[in-house]
Amino acid sequence: MLSESLRTSVALTQFDIRGNPLGDSGWLTLAQAVTGLISLKINDWKTAYPREGELQANQLLVEHEFGVAVPAVALRLPNCKLSKLDLSNNRLGVSGCRTLSRLLFNQATLETVILSNNEIGEMGCRILGRTLLSLPALKTLELSNNELGDLGAIWVSKFLDPEFHSGHLAITSLGLSNNDIGVKGAKYLGKALEARSSLEALYLRGNVLGSQGLNHLSKALRANSAIKSLDLSNNILEADGCSILCDLLSCLTNLSLLKISDNKMEGGGSSLCRNLKILGALSELDLSNNKFFTRSNCELLCSTLVALSHLTNLDLRGNGIDKRGWNTLEVAISRLQTINGWNFSKLRDHEIVAVGFQGDLARHGFSGTVLALGLQLCRSTTITVLDLRENSLDDDDAIKLSGALRELSSLTSLDLRRNSFTAKGWKALGETIFNLAQLKRINGWDQFWDIRHGILSTQTPDIQPENKKNSLRCVGLLVTHELGVAVLARALMAGIRGELASLLELDLRNNLLRDEGATHISSVLSSLTLLTSLDLRGNFMDTKGWDAIASEAIKLSNLNKINSVSIESWRNGNHTIFNEVTQLCELEIGASYFASFFSAGHSSLQILNLRSNSALKISESGWSAIAEKLTQLNVLTNINGLSLPQQNTQILRVPRAAIANQIGVPVMVFMLERISSTLTELDLSYNKLGDEGVTCLSGALGKLSQLTELDLRENNTGRAGWAAVAVAISELRLLEDVNGYTELVQLRRRQTSAMPTIDLSKVLAAHEIGPALVVSILKHHTSHLTRLDMSRNGLGDEEMDPLSSILGALTGIKSLVLSNNEIGDKGATHLSRELRMLKGSSTLTLLDLSNNKLGAEGIKEISDLLHYTSFNLASCTAAGGPVVHPYGFTCVDWCPDGTVWATGCDDNAVRVWSILESGNEGSLAALAEVKHPAVERGDYCPETVNSVRWRTQGRMIASASSDGTLAVWEWDGASKQPHEAPGHNKAREAVARLKLSWHLKLHGGAVHAVAWSEKLLASASQDSTIKIWDPETQALVMSISTADVVIALDWSPDGSKLASGSYRRVLVWEMSPRVEGNPNGGSLGEPPGDQEKERQGDVEASAGPRGRLLAELSGCKDWVRCLAWSPEGTRVAAGGGIESACDLVLWPWDSTEPPLRLEERAVLNADSVVDRDQMLVNWWRGQAVTSISIPGDSSGHKGCVGCLCWSPDGVKLISGADDATVRVWNSFSGQLMETLVHHAGTVRGVAVMDGGSLVAAPREQELRPGDGDGKPRKLESRLVTASSDRTMAVWGCKQSVDIIPTLARA
Repeated sequence: MLSESLRTSVALTQFDIRGNPLGDSGWLTLAQAVTGLISLKINDWKTAYPREGELQANQLLVEHEFGVAVPAVALRLPNCKLSKLDLSNNRLGVSGCRTLSRLLFNQATLETVILSNNEIGEMGCRILGRTLLSLPALKTLELSNNELGDLGAIWVSKFLDPEFHSGHLAITSLGLSNNDIGVKGAKYLGKALEARSSLEALYLRGNVLGSQGLNHLSKALRANSAIKSLDLSNNILEADGCSILCDLLSCLTNLSLLKISDNKMEGGGSSLCRNLKILGALSELDLSNNKFFTRSNCELLCSTLVALSHLTNLDLRGNGIDKRGWNTLEVAISRLQTINGWNFSKLRDHEIVAVGFQGDLARHGFSGTVLALGLQLCRSTTITVLDLRENSLDDDDAIKLSGALRELSSLTSLDLRRNSFTAKGWKALGETIFNLAQLKRINGWDQFWDIRHGILSTQTPDIQPENKKNSLRCVGLLVTHELGVAVLARALMAGIRGELASLLELDLRNNLLRDEGATHISSVLSSLTLLTSLDLRGNFMDTKGWDAIASEAIKLSNLNKINSVSIESWRNGNHTIFNEVTQLCELEIGASYFASFFSAGHSSLQILNLRSNSALKISESGWSAIAEKLTQLNVLTNINGLSLPQQNTQILRVPRAAIANQIGVPVMVFMLERISSTLTELDLSYNKLGDEGVTCLSGALGKLSQLTELDLRENNTGRAGWAAVAVAISELRLLEDVNGYTELVQLRRRQTSAMPTIDLSKVLAAHEIGPALVVSILKHHTSHLTRLDMSRNGLGDEEMDPLSSILGALTGIKSLVLSNNEIGDKGATHLSRELRMLKGSSTLTLLDLSNNKLGAEGIKEISDLLHYTSFNLASCTAAGGPVVHPYGFTCVDWCPDGTVWATGCDDNAVRVWSILESGNEGSLAALAEVKHPAVERGDYCPETVNSVRWRTQGRMIASASSDGTLAVWEWDGASKQPHEAPGHNKAREAVARLKLSWHLKLHGGAVHAVAWSEKLLASASQDSTIKIWDPETQALVMSISTADVVIALDWSPDGSKLASGSYRRVLVWEMSPRVEGNPNGGSLGEPPGDQEKERQGDVEASAGPRGRLLAELSGCKDWVRCLAWSPEGTRVAAGGGIESACDLVLWPWDSTEPPLRLEERAVLNADSVVDRDQMLVNWWRGQAVTSISIPGDSSGHKGCVGCLCWSPDGVKLISGADDATVRVWNSFSGQLMETLVHHAGTVRGVAVMDGGSLVAAPREQELRPGDGDGKPRKLESRLVTASSDRTMAVWGCKQSVDIIPTLARA
């Protein structure tokens, strides 16, 4: 009804129906009704339908809130000859596309359709496809910024493919940017475009083509060799895509526009440049954000750009081109119109008056070179205003700009604020600025013109105060206007030719002037001959700056006030006392300026007091200037309350002079030089001179030829200071005492005689003597010194650097003691390096580094010395606890009597160890060492001991080797005197011995594990077998074949069950006594059937016990590397895993239960569950199921678990892993109780000595190893851990009297 009414309303001029949900069909009906109303406005849009030409409806539907039918119905008018339709940004969607498709059908004249940003997806493409095929004149189709995706691109490709239409279409421009088109869509588009050769422009920016998608399109692009515009920006092409693109460019010689920005094609710049040279028609090139170019290939880029003679627009942002790179490109970019999006050509407009570049350089990513080039090319005489603020210009840019600015002769205003110029840049600019005769304003400083022309009468009050003629105030001028002092200085110099010649007062406060700025100001002062007052407060000038000021100011005879202080009394020189001259610091007057007044006119000056100017404010350079002038004051007797020594002074004691009397080091040097020929005793202690001060003094110390006693304590002297002192006093033959160390004379006088022993224990620390002095003494004893003790001296890594060089030169040294210092890994590295450089065979037999701060790397460095063939170390002790050992440990086991333990090592050796303790100190020592007997190997394999186990009686040790052998050793532990050194690789005599009892090689591969029961010995091998031996007869009792390699073994405490670990499972075997009268043996149960044998293993036995598979325990994620039965025999723990995660699994075992595969277990690793905040562990104890919570902050191992052991009471489970940690768990609650961190490598062995319950507690104290009394000390319980990093540590497991804190290293 409404539409009928509108058709009859001829006079209707305005119609508003916004806010009504008409829908597309309603709008179509309404639009058809109003097509004849030419003057009608609908929703404020005048319906001036075009009869021919273009229809621009960009955002029309959104702004005026009507359907697409309103503008599109005009296409159905009889006389409409529309050639271009723009409906972009209208949110057409599916319904809009449906309406539009009906109205567009068969429009014979329509050549361009723009539908970008309309939320058109796959369905919209399907709807529009048939309509677009009906447009015979269609040349340009723009569908960018929609939601096509791969499916939409497939429908577009069908529209383009001649197979789906008559082939009359000749699309020349296709826009599909920002449509999320991937490889699949590119594949179909490539096939469709390959079939036609009319394409001239293809826009695919912002899709996800990748190198594969580009490869699919490359054939199509080669077929369309006439293409002129190609946009592939932001398509993740990367390096592979760059290679494809370079090959493609050789076929696209007609390209005029190429955009490939944001494609991460780093490193492809050189290859691209070589292929771009052939594109002679190229006018626009965008290579931004690809990191194409470096300094080395900018020259190649330059030659390429020169070859592209038609190039006008270039974008190189985000390619890492630095300032030197832009300098290289200077020739190539001179003809461009735009560069990096900046209108470079506007500088060529000779009618231009004002040019504003505020932030342009920083925003467009190029250097001042480009700007300077543009200004040079401009050479415009009409530019009057130039704004270059906020462009990150630096000194190099300033130099470039200075040349360009010379040509701008009409320039009146220049702004360079918020750039990065230093004094160097302002100096270059200052010279140019004063060649610009018309320049009146710089950086907003409006008085620049008046100052440079010497006009004071027109100055504002902030420049010239009222009632003060011939006065110039420039307070904070350089800071406010961000000007360089060079500009101000040149303005003042120029103004002197005018009224500034009569200037009386100059105020330059708060301008942040430094020494260089003071130099510029000093050049001005020489011309201000009438100046009476100068104020330089609030600046940062040091001695050099004040020297420059003083050199010119002293010549100004009228100058009587500086920094508001009258200096007339300084000039007079007619008094004997300068007392309390506080102005130097309070009024910021340089000490060197004050010292410039000391001349012959002050010959009567006797007392100089500058104490109120503390040494913290008068710098050492200022004191140097004062000390230099003191030589002219012949009768001066006192300075800052300190009496100066007379000519014949022999004793000078000035402790705390630098602090109490506030005297600088240069003054001390001045005093020493006055008495250098007579001084015998010098005390400069408690002066806090530091390295710089002591170094300054050292030159004067070297001239004190009669000096016998020197005290430099409490001066904070470091390495550099002592190095200077050592050099200075090396020629002082009479010096006997340094810092109270009177034995120095003995060392100095016996430099040429044999002195085999030098004891410097506590000397350096007690007397505060630096190691450099010790080095200077020891260098005369290098050939005959045999023992050197430098313990308890607080030596750290820094001190070890100079000391190591002389220690490495002690060719006759036998004993070197460096214990109880602060030596860390770096110091140990220095020492190890120097000791290795000893020529010939070293005599060093004792090296003591105990109680230092060595970490794993330092221990490794020192332990490497044991391998070094030049050394015959009989004793080598490292920081309290870990043993320095030449080979990595592989396994460890305590002797049942708890006195000793055994280790296996990477050198295929078994060693027995003990703790030697005396008082509160102890050390670890090897009691015996044996190697596996050599066997012939058919293939190379590193020979290591994989497992050692003590027999229950404690008299026999079984060891398994990777060479395939099994050895049993007899331990004679009647006397346990240690070897002289742990880990020594040469035979030694010892009372306690390991004697080879028997040795077999019956396995077909490496033997991974051994385990004792009360009467039997079991071994597991790489050959997938378990062998049971009778240790008394050495006979093979049983051989069990399994499906996998067996890595771990352990007997239950009663010896009735044997657990074996392999890939992802633990097998439990029942060991039954043989049945009497059956020579082939028997078992309590029937052996498994044939299928079970094939699956689980095959048991072969001779006369003796029989074995049968009792259970298979699953749940591990990888190889089981270790097993341990709990002491009560009711639980089995297994460890293993992979590199990044561990397996630590517990199975309960109840002998009353039938053989079952037990799935219930406790997993002691918080990383093995999804919820890290709380892990629930199901625990099966008989019939009960308990839920256990592990706190979120406790975490499991971060690597494979390689060793396990139980506490004697069965409560704690201890695990060691590849993450170099040892962890203690509560086996009932699953709670992590303690993490022991000490080793730097894989923990390969853990073992607990039976004797008490393991209790976790902090380990803040450490047992310090000492000489020991040779008697092992009995503790209730101990844990030993061994690592692949060649360290071993013993931990106390329960508090003992004055010995070991809980879980602290023993």
